[in-house]
Amino acid sequence: MWTDSSGAVRSGTIDGELKELGRAAVGNVTYGNVDGAGGDGILYTSGDSLVFESAATTSWARSIGCTLDGAARIVTIAKGHSGIAVACAGDERLWIMDASGMALPGMPLAGGKYYAVGDINKDGSVEVVTGNANGAFSAIVLGTPAP
Repeated sequence: MWTDSSGAVRSGTIDGELKELGRAAVGNVTYGNVDGAGGDGILYTSGDSLVFESAATTSWARSIGCTLDGAARIVTIAKGHSGIAVACAGDERLWIMDASGMALPGMPLAGGKYYAVGDINKDGSVEVVTGNANGAFSAIVLGTPAP
């Protein structure tokens, strides 16, 4: 998988079969299964915008309200359910959204410079650990109020 000179996301096979996965766009690109239903799609981040495309059609677009820091990440938000994590660049906020791009309750979280999402302590719940540029870390169970 790669982006060509126009910014379109493409894939290919060794026998020469080429496939366009997403339209030309500016910004960072993430490819994967966002909805958990087996349908792959592409997430684009550019400026304050997050766009999800499936089958080269825009499924949804969201303005986050801050300059996004790099590419969005596909994360597990509950057993069998994927979501999206994206961080704001300047003010260190982390947004976690469901597959439709809607922010989960309690978002944004402080400290989006560094983050991890998953069942970190293997207790069956999804935790979020965030860290800021000063080295301070915090952790919450996803779906509970932030401290």
